[in-house]
Amino acid sequence: MTEISDVTMRSKLLQTVQAVVDKYQPRKYRLSAVDIFQDDDWYHVVVESSSEKRDNEFYDSLTSAEEELATIDHDHHFLLVPVIAD
Repeated sequence: MTEISDVTMRSKLLQTVQAVVDKYQPRKYRLSAVDIFQDDDWYHVVVESSSEKRDNEFYDSLTSAEEELATIDHDHHFLLVPVIAD
């Protein structure tokens, strides 16, 4: 995996992902796209939660966002990776 060095592209991708994630926000906490890396045609997007809770709503939100992202960019795949809680 490599960092996306083009700051404009990186910012645009994170904004796009965040806009999609916002559509599927859990009711009791917030998910934020905080970083992105590229591995060939995959974008690995680090997603942070305002809660340490990992319930069904958390995983449903990530899955729904990934499904929508798949329809936006047919040349790349998006994988939303939750930050690991300590």
